Amino acid sequence: MTLTPATSANVRRPLRAATGALTTTIAVSIPVFLVGGLAVQISDELGFSPAGLGLAVSAYFGASALASVPAGALVERYGSTLISRAAIGLSAASLLGVAAGARSLWSLVAILALGAAANALGQLASNSSLAVHVPPRRQGLSFGVKQAAIPVCTLLAGVALGWYLRRTNDWCAHCGDQLSCEGCGSKAAWPKPREAELSLRSGP
Repeated sequence: MTLTPATSANVRRPLRAATGALTTTIAVSIPVFLVGGLAVQISDELGFSPAGLGLAVSAYFGASALASVPAGALVERYGSTLISRAAIGLSAASLLGVAAGARSLWSLVAILALGAAANALGQLASNSSLAVHVPPRRQGLSFGVKQAAIPVCTLLAGVALGWYLRRTNDWCAHCGDQLSCEGCGSKAAWPKPREAELSLRSGP
């Protein structure tokens, strides 16, 4: 009987693989959720409406879907570790691009397309890593935790928004309303409720 020596290529490391997959998934999903969370603040500067935000987000996920097939081939060829690192790098470049280079809706869409490629690479690399390194009896749990990383991204985007509002005094310390309190002096462009909605809420 011949024993195969343990190497980094064939030793299973479930905890390390799960941690890496979770981190990668969060990192590659941040760009689109951060743009969505800060849309109220950046819409005036970039000149887009809620419909424009919908266009940017749908373009992001559409480009991510189209990039999934070549991304899968790259993961199979170069391995999940290298592709995960490349995906995180692309995601960071996308965030820096939005911060420094987004000047209009179309430039935002173009930069988010870079983040879409990072999302496709990172998701498939994470899945491949979990499939290889996590025992089958634990894969249901590991994939569930990995998918839970996406809602974590929305949580992080909300934390960033709350931090921004606190820094700019757009969160009323007295009533807790965000951007809509008439008495807190906020100048943020938050849509006000229609008169009909106000009358329905106030009752007869």
